[in-house]
Parts: sequence; structure tokens; C-alpha cells
Amino acid sequence: MHTARHDNLVDAIPSAPGSPGTEDEPPTRTSWHFPHQLESVSAARRTAVSATRKWHLGQDTTHNLRLVVSELVTNAVLHAAPPVVLHLRHEPQTRHLWVGVTDGGGAAAAARAPLPDDEHGRGLFLVTAVADDTGAEPADCGTTWWARLSTA
Repeated sequence: MHTARHDNLVDAIPSAPGSPGTEDEPPTRTSWHFPHQLESVSAARRTAVSATRKWHLGQDTTHNLRLVVSELVTNAVLHAAPPVVLHLRHEPQTRHLWVGVTDGGGAAAAARAPLPDDEHGRGLFLVTAVADDTGAEPADCGTTWWARLSTA
């Protein structure tokens, strides 16, 4: 995971408008606000999968999307202050799906390797394992944690 500024992060923060799309070409990015509660994890997962159907992602990408959204939203709810904002951006030119979650947390904390008997602490390692790239960036209201998934 790295913390260098992501080139297109501004496209995914809540204040940036998404491309409107058309009937033949769905929007390429979108964002949703969720309540700062554990029930938002399953709601965000369902929302992400439903929203990406129009992009015709493969089964592997959809599976990885579920995992990434679950882990990032869970971390936002358990370890940060509100807001909880899910961002998705389809990048068909590079065959990627960018997934970000903005929370009200401060500077990005470094992930630590969990001990063998730890019951928690593996989420970001799982995200890193399924993503082509990951990172955390300062946002106006906190931090955006992101992952770029292959759609190939």
C-alpha cells in the first residue's frame, strides 16, 4: 500500500460530479453516503454490486469488489469517524475498477502484520492481495482508502 497522491483521486471525492452517462454508455463513476453503522457494510456491498452490473464486470471482479467494499467500509465504521462514502469509478481504457471509501479518520495508519492468533487485522492485507494497487489519500473530510481492481 502506498500513500503517494493518486493521480485521479479528485474524480472520486463526493464533490466531484460523476459523468452522467447515457442509455448506451452508463456513468463511469458514482458515490454514495452511508450511515456510520455496521449495517452499512452489507448495504454498501449490495449497492456496489448492483451499480456495477451495467459495466458487465466478470465474476472474479465482482467477487473482489464485494471483499474490498466489505473490508474498507467495515474499517471506516469501526476505526474512523463519519462520513462513510463509497466511490466507484469504471476505467475501461485500463481495464480497472477503482473503489474508494472516504471516512472521517485522520492521516492514514500503516497496516501492521497480524499475529497468528489475532482475530482481526487482516482486512487491508486481503484488499492488497486481490487488488492491482491500493492506497490511502487525504480527503477534505478525512481519508480515502482505495483499491484498483482488474476487470480483465
